[in-house]
Formats: sequence, structure tokens, C-alpha cells
Amino acid sequence: MLCNYSSLREKDVINVCDGHRIGFICDFAIDTECGKICAVYVSDHFFGLTGQKNVIKIGWECITCIGEDAILVRIEEYDRCRENRCDRGCGKKKKGGWLS
Repeated sequence: MLCNYSSLREKDVINVCDGHRIGFICDFAIDTECGKICAVYVSDHFFGLTGQKNVIKIGWECITCIGEDAILVRIEEYDRCRENRCDRGCGKKKKGGWLS
């Protein structure tokens, strides 16, 4: 299956560990040495157009399935990281958003 950025950013990102809807893909981290996507950034707002937004970095290895309507990811400590703003795979609190 081939995907482009515009089709990926329209899909809901869902954590399969708890069924929580995380948001939508708003950016990618690409390893320029090998040309592969190593992580995606997910915003809780569609296209990330609002002022304050929560953005988390999800490693490509955490993506379990890219389907027609949704992208399934496995982040076991997502709720704890979101509440504590820790740096355990989900990111940490930085100026107005979540960034790793």
C-alpha cells in the first residue's frame, strides 16, 4: 500500500493499548542518511491549526497498522506520560505543546 502525507494526516491515530484517540499526524521525522521515516508527530487538533496544541512524537516502530480510516499505534505508557509530562516515549512538556 502506498500512502502520501495528505492521506495520512486525515486518519485518526488510535492507541491500541487503551483505545484512546490521540489525534492526527501533523509532521514526520526523517532519517536523511537512509531516507526512512523514523517518527511521526501527532497533534490533538486537525492539521494543528489552533494556537495551543498538544503534539507528541511517536516512533515509527510503535505504529502497528495503517488502515483505510485510522492509524493504530501501541504506546503502553501514554496516559501516564500525558499526565506527568515525562520523557518516556511520549514526550515532555515544552512551551505550549508536547515535543520529544
